[in-house]
Amino acid sequence: MLPTFLGALPPKGAQAASSCTLRVTLYNEPFTKANKLKPIPLTFEAWFGVWARVLQVVRGSCPFKPGEKLAFVIHSPSLTFGGYWYDGKDFFLTLQKSDEKTTGRKWDLVGVDWPLSTKFPNFLALVCGAGDYAVRALLGPKGESFSSLTVFRQGVPLASLSLLDVGRAHPKLGSHRYELHYRGDPSSPVPKPALDFTANKKAGKLIIDGKETSLRCSWRKGE
Repeated sequence: MLPTFLGALPPKGAQAASSCTLRVTLYNEPFTKANKLKPIPLTFEAWFGVWARVLQVVRGSCPFKPGEKLAFVIHSPSLTFGGYWYDGKDFFLTLQKSDEKTTGRKWDLVGVDWPLSTKFPNFLALVCGAGDYAVRALLGPKGESFSSLTVFRQGVPLASLSLLDVGRAHPKLGSHRYELHYRGDPSSPVPKPALDFTANKKAGKLIIDGKETSLRCSWRKGE
Protein backbone atom coordinates (compact mmCIF):
# COMPACT_ATOMS: atom_id res chain seq x y z
CA MET A 1 0.00 0.00 0.00
CA LEU A 2 1.41 3.39 -0.97
CA PRO A 3 1.55 6.08 1.66
CA THR A 4 1.17 9.99 1.12
CA PHE A 5 0.92 9.98 4.07
CA LEU A 6 1.57 10.33 7.52
CA GLY A 7 5.25 9.51 7.42
CA ALA A 8 6.22 9.07 11.05
CA LEU A 9 4.10 11.25 13.26
CA PRO A 10 5.50 13.21 16.22
CA PRO A 11 5.09 11.63 19.68
CA LYS A 12 1.59 11.71 21.09
CA GLY A 13 1.01 14.95 22.96
CA ALA A 14 3.83 16.81 21.22
CA GLN A 15 3.24 20.53 20.80
CA ALA A 16 2.58 21.94 17.35
CA ALA A 17 5.82 23.32 15.92
CA SER A 18 7.11 25.03 12.83
CA SER A 19 7.36 22.89 9.71
CA CYS A 20 8.60 23.01 6.15
CA THR A 21 8.04 21.04 2.95
CA LEU A 22 10.98 20.10 0.74
CA ARG A 23 10.99 18.80 -2.80
CA VAL A 24 13.84 16.29 -2.97
CA THR A 25 15.24 13.47 -5.08
CA LEU A 26 15.70 10.36 -2.95
CA TYR A 27 18.25 7.56 -3.33
CA ASN A 28 18.78 4.24 -1.55
CA GLU A 29 22.52 4.23 -2.25
CA PRO A 30 24.84 6.68 -0.47
CA PHE A 31 26.46 9.61 -2.20
CA THR A 32 30.21 9.67 -2.78
CA LYS A 33 31.84 10.76 0.50
CA ALA A 34 28.48 10.26 2.22
CA ASN A 35 30.36 9.50 5.44
CA LYS A 36 30.99 13.24 5.71
CA LEU A 37 27.27 13.94 5.96
CA LYS A 38 25.79 14.12 9.44
CA PRO A 39 22.86 11.65 9.74
CA ILE A 40 19.46 13.29 10.29
CA PRO A 41 17.03 10.89 12.00
CA LEU A 42 13.39 11.57 11.09
CA THR A 43 11.42 8.75 12.77
CA PHE A 44 11.35 6.53 15.83
CA GLU A 45 14.02 3.80 15.95
CA ALA A 46 15.72 5.32 12.92
CA TRP A 47 18.38 3.05 11.43
CA PHE A 48 17.80 2.90 7.64
CA GLY A 49 19.64 5.50 5.52
CA VAL A 50 17.87 7.39 2.72
CA TRP A 51 19.93 9.94 0.80
CA ALA A 52 18.33 13.12 -0.49
CA ARG A 53 19.26 15.96 -2.81
CA VAL A 54 17.22 19.09 -2.05
CA LEU A 55 15.56 20.60 -5.12
CA GLN A 56 13.34 23.24 -3.53
CA VAL A 57 11.94 24.50 -0.22
CA VAL A 58 8.26 24.48 -1.18
CA ARG A 59 6.85 26.08 1.96
CA GLY A 60 7.88 27.01 5.48
CA SER A 61 11.38 27.57 6.76
CA CYS A 62 14.13 25.07 7.53
CA PRO A 63 17.96 25.10 7.36
CA PHE A 64 18.20 23.16 4.07
CA LYS A 65 19.03 24.70 0.70
CA PRO A 66 18.52 23.71 -2.96
CA GLY A 67 21.42 21.55 -4.16
CA GLU A 68 22.28 20.35 -0.65
CA LYS A 69 22.86 16.63 -0.07
CA LEU A 70 21.35 15.12 3.08
CA ALA A 71 21.57 11.77 4.85
CA PHE A 72 18.12 11.09 6.32
CA VAL A 73 17.57 8.10 8.60
CA ILE A 74 14.16 6.42 8.92
CA HIS A 75 12.81 3.31 10.58
CA SER A 76 11.54 1.47 7.51
CA PRO A 77 11.06 2.12 3.76
CA SER A 78 7.97 -0.09 3.89
CA LEU A 79 6.29 2.03 6.58
CA THR A 80 7.35 5.37 5.12
CA PHE A 81 7.19 4.80 1.35
CA GLY A 82 5.42 1.46 0.95
CA GLY A 83 8.64 -0.17 -0.30
CA TYR A 84 11.85 0.68 -2.12
CA TRP A 85 10.29 2.25 -5.23
CA TYR A 86 11.42 5.74 -4.15
CA ASP A 87 14.99 5.35 -5.48
CA GLY A 88 15.89 8.09 -7.97
CA LYS A 89 12.44 9.69 -7.75
CA ASP A 90 11.22 13.10 -6.59
CA PHE A 91 9.15 13.50 -3.42
CA PHE A 92 7.67 16.16 -1.20
CA LEU A 93 8.75 15.63 2.43
CA THR A 94 7.18 17.67 5.21
CA LEU A 95 9.37 18.02 8.29
CA GLN A 96 8.32 19.40 11.66
CA LYS A 97 10.60 20.50 14.46
CA SER A 98 10.69 17.72 17.03
CA ASP A 99 10.57 17.84 20.79
CA GLU A 100 14.27 17.03 20.96
CA LYS A 101 14.32 16.41 24.71
CA THR A 102 11.69 13.69 24.26
CA THR A 103 12.62 12.21 20.89
CA GLY A 104 16.39 12.80 20.67
CA ARG A 105 16.01 14.19 17.11
CA LYS A 106 15.64 17.68 15.67
CA TRP A 107 13.07 16.82 13.00
CA ASP A 108 10.03 14.59 12.59
CA LEU A 109 8.90 13.38 9.19
CA VAL A 110 5.17 14.16 9.19
CA GLY A 111 4.25 14.05 5.49
CA VAL A 112 5.26 12.17 2.34
CA ASP A 113 3.88 12.94 -1.10
CA TRP A 114 5.22 13.05 -4.65
CA PRO A 115 4.84 15.18 -7.80
CA LEU A 116 2.57 14.22 -10.68
CA SER A 117 5.71 13.51 -12.71
CA THR A 118 6.96 10.84 -10.29
CA LYS A 119 6.16 7.34 -11.54
CA PHE A 120 4.53 5.21 -8.84
CA PRO A 121 4.06 1.43 -8.49
CA ASN A 122 1.29 -0.57 -10.11
CA PHE A 123 -1.77 1.26 -8.77
CA LEU A 124 -4.70 2.63 -10.72
CA ALA A 125 -4.77 6.43 -10.43
CA LEU A 126 -7.51 8.89 -11.26
CA VAL A 127 -5.81 12.05 -12.55
CA CYS A 128 -7.84 15.19 -13.28
CA GLY A 129 -6.59 18.62 -14.24
CA ALA A 130 -7.28 22.02 -15.75
CA GLY A 131 -5.34 25.28 -15.57
CA ASP A 132 -3.34 25.56 -12.36
CA TYR A 133 -5.13 22.66 -10.63
CA ALA A 134 -4.71 18.89 -10.74
CA VAL A 135 -6.02 16.03 -8.59
CA ARG A 136 -4.47 12.58 -8.23
CA ALA A 137 -6.37 9.84 -6.38
CA LEU A 138 -4.80 6.40 -5.94
CA LEU A 139 -7.32 3.56 -6.10
CA GLY A 140 -5.44 0.34 -5.38
CA PRO A 141 -3.89 -2.17 -7.83
CA LYS A 142 -7.22 -2.90 -9.54
CA GLY A 143 -9.07 0.33 -8.81
CA GLU A 144 -11.15 -1.43 -6.18
CA SER A 145 -10.07 0.47 -3.05
CA PHE A 146 -9.13 3.91 -1.76
CA SER A 147 -5.67 5.22 -1.03
CA SER A 148 -4.27 8.75 -0.94
CA LEU A 149 -5.50 11.87 -2.72
CA THR A 150 -3.50 14.99 -3.59
CA VAL A 151 -4.64 18.32 -4.98
CA PHE A 152 -1.90 20.26 -6.77
CA ARG A 153 -1.78 23.93 -7.67
CA GLN A 154 0.99 24.82 -10.12
CA GLY A 155 2.61 21.47 -9.36
CA VAL A 156 2.79 21.90 -5.57
CA PRO A 157 0.48 20.02 -3.14
CA LEU A 158 -2.38 22.24 -2.04
CA ALA A 159 -4.01 19.33 -0.19
CA SER A 160 -2.24 16.09 0.73
CA LEU A 161 -4.61 13.48 2.13
CA SER A 162 -3.48 10.14 3.47
CA LEU A 163 -5.33 6.84 3.30
CA LEU A 164 -6.71 7.59 6.79
CA ASP A 165 -7.86 11.09 5.80
CA VAL A 166 -9.63 9.74 2.71
CA GLY A 167 -11.17 6.81 4.58
CA ARG A 168 -12.58 9.03 7.34
CA ALA A 169 -14.32 11.17 4.69
CA HIS A 170 -16.27 8.11 3.48
CA PRO A 171 -15.72 8.63 -0.26
CA LYS A 172 -17.86 6.95 -2.90
CA LEU A 173 -16.30 4.84 -5.65
CA GLY A 174 -18.07 3.26 -8.61
CA SER A 175 -17.39 2.39 -12.22
CA HIS A 176 -15.13 5.28 -13.26
CA ARG A 177 -16.82 7.45 -10.63
CA TYR A 178 -15.30 9.03 -7.52
CA GLU A 179 -16.75 11.41 -4.93
CA LEU A 180 -15.02 12.89 -1.86
CA HIS A 181 -16.17 15.58 0.55
CA TYR A 182 -13.38 16.40 3.02
CA ARG A 183 -13.91 18.76 5.97
CA GLY A 184 -10.26 19.76 6.35
CA ASP A 185 -7.74 19.76 9.18
CA PRO A 186 -6.30 23.26 9.73
CA SER A 187 -4.12 22.04 12.63
CA SER A 188 -2.08 19.68 10.42
CA PRO A 189 1.49 20.64 9.39
CA VAL A 190 0.70 18.92 6.08
CA PRO A 191 -1.79 20.94 3.95
CA LYS A 192 -5.29 19.49 4.47
CA PRO A 193 -7.88 22.16 3.58
CA ALA A 194 -11.58 21.42 3.13
CA LEU A 195 -12.44 20.31 -0.39
CA ASP A 196 -15.09 18.70 -2.57
CA PHE A 197 -14.01 16.52 -5.48
CA THR A 198 -16.14 14.54 -7.91
CA ALA A 199 -15.26 12.67 -11.10
CA ASN A 200 -17.43 10.82 -13.60
CA LYS A 201 -15.51 9.14 -16.42
CA LYS A 202 -13.64 11.98 -18.18
CA ALA A 203 -15.24 14.93 -16.35
CA GLY A 204 -14.46 16.18 -12.83
CA LYS A 205 -15.08 19.10 -10.49
CA LEU A 206 -12.99 20.48 -7.63
CA ILE A 207 -14.10 23.00 -5.02
CA ILE A 208 -11.26 24.21 -2.77
CA ASP A 209 -10.46 27.56 -1.14
CA GLY A 210 -13.86 28.78 -2.27
CA LYS A 211 -13.00 28.24 -5.95
CA GLU A 212 -14.77 25.81 -8.26
CA THR A 213 -12.82 24.32 -11.17
CA SER A 214 -14.04 21.98 -13.91
CA LEU A 215 -11.50 19.25 -14.68
CA ARG A 216 -10.67 16.76 -17.42
CA CYS A 217 -9.99 13.27 -16.06
CA SER A 218 -8.12 10.15 -17.07
CA TRP A 219 -7.57 6.78 -15.40
CA ARG A 220 -3.93 5.65 -15.43
CA LYS A 221 -1.92 2.64 -14.33
CA GLY A 222 1.34 3.02 -12.43
CA GLU A 223 4.60 1.55 -13.73
